[in-house]
Amino acid sequence: SVWSPRLEYGYPVPYVERNMHMHKADHALRQMHIWSRGRFGSWKYEVANQDHSCMLGVDAIDAMLFGGNDDGIEATFNSPSYVNNRYRKYDRVQDPAKLAAKRARTDGAPRQHTRFEKPWVELKTLATWAAVTWHCHESDAWASAFKAAVPDTRTKYFVYSYERCGMGDIKRPATDMLYEGLHHLDRIPKAAGSTNASAVVGHIAAKFASLPEVLLVVRPGAQTGHVPKALRDRMAATNPAPLLVPEAAAAPAPEALDLSSAPLCATYKAAMGVSECPASAVGTGAWALVAAPRSAFEAVGKDRWAAIAAALDSVGAAASPPPAAHEKLVLSLLPQLLGIPAPVTADRILAPELAAAPVPAVAPTAASVPAVQPTQAAVAGGGVGGPGIPPPRQ
Repeated sequence: SVWSPRLEYGYPVPYVERNMHMHKADHALRQMHIWSRGRFGSWKYEVANQDHSCMLGVDAIDAMLFGGNDDGIEATFNSPSYVNNRYRKYDRVQDPAKLAAKRARTDGAPRQHTRFEKPWVELKTLATWAAVTWHCHESDAWASAFKAAVPDTRTKYFVYSYERCGMGDIKRPATDMLYEGLHHLDRIPKAAGSTNASAVVGHIAAKFASLPEVLLVVRPGAQTGHVPKALRDRMAATNPAPLLVPEAAAAPAPEALDLSSAPLCATYKAAMGVSECPASAVGTGAWALVAAPRSAFEAVGKDRWAAIAAALDSVGAAASPPPAAHEKLVLSLLPQLLGIPAPVTADRILAPELAAAPVPAVAPTAASVPAVQPTQAAVAGGGVGGPGIPPPRQ
């Protein structure tokens, strides 16, 4: 058997400008009496093992109380090469007075415990925007437009891309990984055979306790120009309303949903949280993305998001209607779940900027896509925008 877990956070990844950034951040934090140390607090991979992390704490305490120790001032944090190139013994039984005397002050008096005279400063929680999508071979250059639409000041942003064709399981070219890093794009492996929409609703259920202030649900067909810059002002307003960006310049037409089959009826009841199923319903088709504030997702409730994901995952590949029909139903109902009426009213529509925006030189290329067979849902259409296998990434 094979045990294959996924760890969302495992490595404090080093990069060229790391020390510059880390020590600048450390200086700012120290002004507020915060000593950020440890595997992720220091973000120094070369001194991030358990023994290093323990000594980072020891060194920090020695620096606070005595101004340092025999190896200097926080040698583990400030001089990783020094501590890694020698076996470093540490006497756990210390005489504080003796240690303080070793690090005498400039006036000759022994060092005393650090006195923090300034009041504590509570750090502000930054606003967060995020986008979630599913992905196979389509271009994800829309992440550049999403990044441009995020408010410039003090806003974190993330892109969660659920990979149905194996992109999350391979080591990709450096240019692709650079693009992902610059756009905070996380490729998450997605089980073959499950519907694409289950990735979105499952993500919402899993992240329900920490949903961002603004969350975008993006269809893979959305190209670079489909994330309007006007989204920034509309969603950054007080109590923003959910918005929809259509695939074309025209408003999306209402979509008639046939609920005559029992399996589709069950999915409809899970999505709408009702006990009875009408013979037909009206949904919304041809949308590229839906943006909504956290309150819109919370209003649906975690249990219902989880129930929708469970309903989609319970549909077998050989079921009738096929998984693609259930996915189409859920995606058609998604705008209504978030408070966008069907038919969509003009005040809830943001026209897509269909003129292609410049794509960074490091945008992923078709050559970097692995030769992986698409899942059944992808072959059937899977809500990507039409039947057949999705086109190659651009």
